[in-house]
Amino acid sequence: MRISAHQIPADGREILLNMDEKWAREGVAAGTSGQVLSLEGRLFLQAYDAQIRVQGEVHAKVQCACDRCAEDVEWEVDEGMDLSYLPEGTRDDGSRALASDELDIGFYPDEGLHLGEVLQEFFALEVPARLTCDAASVRPISGEPCSPDSSAEEPQRPVDPRFAALAGLKLDEG
Repeated sequence: MRISAHQIPADGREILLNMDEKWAREGVAAGTSGQVLSLEGRLFLQAYDAQIRVQGEVHAKVQCACDRCAEDVEWEVDEGMDLSYLPEGTRDDGSRALASDELDIGFYPDEGLHLGEVLQEFFALEVPARLTCDAASVRPISGEPCSPDSSAEEPQRPVDPRFAALAGLKLDEG
């Protein structure tokens, strides 16, 4: 769903999210690299001249792979969103330092802001650096969560007899 600033009334525009909206499902799937199991929420759009501010709440369940064991997990997101966008023509040429409030602004093409891409960006920012079975808001689909200690260990190779004396040495971790 593409929208431009002039399509947003002065008092804002509300858009409901659910599984029936293909653009919303595709945006979440692209942002998480997973399969969307459920999606609901609302976006509230406000326009300030050409700037579009997207606020709202999003609740989604996504099936994706654990980064540690590669088994399927269900990841649940229930978060608020607050993102701002300006037309691409207002981009800075890079010749000046950006202020901290300018770092959170995205840009949209002349055709308008694609709300599926807004959801994609939001979910891409929400995905933890490592999405593992034992993380908060993650549930393994089958079996027990993996843990860092349960990963497969390297098979023991025989120690070269010339280095046998070193096998019992330990380093201080201080």
